[in-house]
Amino acid sequence: MQTILMLILIFSIIYFFYNKGYLTRGIMYGLYLRSNILNTKYCSKCSFAYATGTRNRVIKFDETKEYEFNLEYLVSEGNLTIEILDKYKKIIAILDKENVNLKLLVNEKEKYYIKIRLKKCSGSYTLTWT
Repeated sequence: MQTILMLILIFSIIYFFYNKGYLTRGIMYGLYLRSNILNTKYCSKCSFAYATGTRNRVIKFDETKEYEFNLEYLVSEGNLTIEILDKYKKIIAILDKENVNLKLLVNEKEKYYIKIRLKKCSGSYTLTWT
C-alpha cells in the first residue's frame, strides 16, 4: 500500500512540473541526444545525432501580447518541425527550416503546447520566444 501511495506521489509531482512547463515528455531515440531537461522559461534547445521521435512541452505566458518565436535551425540532415498548439491541441503555427521566425498573439490565461518532431535528424536547434 505504501509503495502505491509513493508511486502516486511521484507521478503527481512529475505531472505538476510538466503542467507548469518545467519538464518535457516524449519518445525519442537516436545515437546521441542531449537536451536541457529543465527547460528555461523562454527557451527550448536540443542537440542530437540521427534522432527520431517527438517531444512535448507546456508553455504558459506571463502576459497577453504578441510574442516573437525564433528558431535557430542547425540541422544537417533529416527533418525538424516545431508545432505550436492551443489548449485544444490544434496546430496554430509551425516552425521549420523555411519558417524560422513567427509572431503569435497569445492569451496569458490559456495553456499552449510545443511539439517537436524529429525524423532522422542530425544537428541542433534552439527555440526562443520574447
